[in-house]
Amino acid sequence: MRPAAANFYLTYRCNDTCEFCGMWREADLQKTPEAGFEETKKTLSELKDLGVAYLDLTGGEPLLREDLPQILKHSKEINFYTTLTTNGLLYPQRAKEITQFIDRLIFSLDSPASDEHDRIRGAVCFDKVLESVKIAKSLGKTPVLNFTLTRESVASLPEMATLAEELGCLLWVNPVFDFESLNGFEADTIDHIKYFGYKSNVAFNLAALAFIKASGNNEKRPRCRAALAVITVTPDNCLMVPCIKNKEGKIKIEGSLKETLLASKKLSKMSGRLVICRGCMMWPYMIPSFLYKIDRYFFLNLWSAIDLYRKEYLLKKGGKK
Repeated sequence: MRPAAANFYLTYRCNDTCEFCGMWREADLQKTPEAGFEETKKTLSELKDLGVAYLDLTGGEPLLREDLPQILKHSKEINFYTTLTTNGLLYPQRAKEITQFIDRLIFSLDSPASDEHDRIRGAVCFDKVLESVKIAKSLGKTPVLNFTLTRESVASLPEMATLAEELGCLLWVNPVFDFESLNGFEADTIDHIKYFGYKSNVAFNLAALAFIKASGNNEKRPRCRAALAVITVTPDNCLMVPCIKNKEGKIKIEGSLKETLLASKKLSKMSGRLVICRGCMMWPYMIPSFLYKIDRYFFLNLWSAIDLYRKEYLLKKGGKK
């Protein structure tokens, strides 16, 4: 099978200092140079030639890239399904130049209470998210609210669902990546989360919840297919193989992307097998990985994907009435 998705890190810079993200703490990452538009454009085109359909433009904060409109425009011209996640701080001033090129626009919102959200994010941005939602809807988009779920924040899930409903948004319930913050999530907590799946404006991945219950990836019997399912590109136009967590797997794209991938085959085979893969639950890799083996995760993931697109469609349809 060809890779289904690409995680394209446009920048490591960010104007938030989120408590659950360490990217802004890493001085070396913050000094990473960013490839120019022409180099980025070439890599995007080569990703498309390889059969990648789903493009996740990420960071850092993607809206810090000045050439973001050109990147998004080219991505749509070559028929990627594009998603972009932002904290909303810069969206109001950049909305008109980027929104038309984004298929799934996602705003990060970690609490229904402004002071708590701003504390988690390390920046005053709650009101900016609400403003951004209104602007996006005025431009014809039905945005998604990304709610990063931790052991503590799960208590505010009912209020988050209500807020999303009031805003006319879909709430995506996204368990935090690292197992320490989840601390195991008891079975009752997982059932509590599943209860909200009955709501028409709340979505999550059932395979992810089952994977949490199983304590994440087992490096001796890995379920991860990161390098097979997802191509990861860094801001300085390098590959991270098999995934962004493997700092030793950074390879400069020399010549064509296809040639660079072929040269990294040995590293690709280490997907899910490294020491750092123990207990891993990085959903940008695991959720696409669930497509690459027929088992219970495959079917739970498939059902969840259908449910997500159905709810998105109904919300958009309802918003146009």
